[in-house]
Amino acid sequence: MRIDEQWLQDVTAGCTSRLELWHRILRAAGVETMVEVGVWKGDFAKQMLEHCDFIEKYYMIDPWANLPDWNKPFNVATEVFDDIYAEAMDKTAFASEKTVVLRGRTKEVIDEIEDNSLDFAYIDGD
Repeated sequence: MRIDEQWLQDVTAGCTSRLELWHRILRAAGVETMVEVGVWKGDFAKQMLEHCDFIEKYYMIDPWANLPDWNKPFNVATEVFDDIYAEAMDKTAFASEKTVVLRGRTKEVIDEIEDNSLDFAYIDGD
């Protein structure tokens, strides 16, 4: 399948929401296995798992931890990250048979994903 600008325009024409946009793209591209890098509270993962029944495996990568070298406002205390992690797990629990949670920095956990096994990567992390 060739994905180019015309394909993208055709697939996304008339989209009225971010959810619909990604649902159409993932379906049209035949995505069955994907990764989301930067899950935070799990809102995007929840939406994709609820509305994209064609997804068979959904990797979720996030450190959910205070990082000493990450100078961002969301670099909160460990206890707060534990609550955020629990919230993400609660939001996606209904699809636990499809999800693989990799808690850590991408470079630390990426080897848990078999090479050439992903159809799509959604990057929403630093």
